[in-house]
Amino acid sequence: MTKGPTFLQAFLLTICGAALAFFGCLGALTTMGRDQQNMLGTVGGLGFVAGLLMLMVGMVLLAYVIIRAIVRAVRGETPSSPPSDPYPPSGRYGGTDPDSHDPKP
Repeated sequence: MTKGPTFLQAFLLTICGAALAFFGCLGALTTMGRDQQNMLGTVGGLGFVAGLLMLMVGMVLLAYVIIRAIVRAVRGETPSSPPSDPYPPSGRYGGTDPDSHDPKP
């Protein structure tokens, strides 16, 4: 079990934050030259701010994942693999079939 985000999670958070910031900016810019306040501009501005926050958090997590991978590579550590069989075969009822843990009828 890994502690912290995976590369895919950090990458997706970064990409989604950039997309939200981009389209939020477009929504906010649609109302720039108008005299009246438009709801689209408000929602776009809030989306832009939320997207920027997501983008920054994603970039920090992406840097963390990359630095963690470099440190593990330098130390020679390998990622821990899950156990091959969480339920080893039981000899309690005389059965050695790894898929059956119930008593034989």
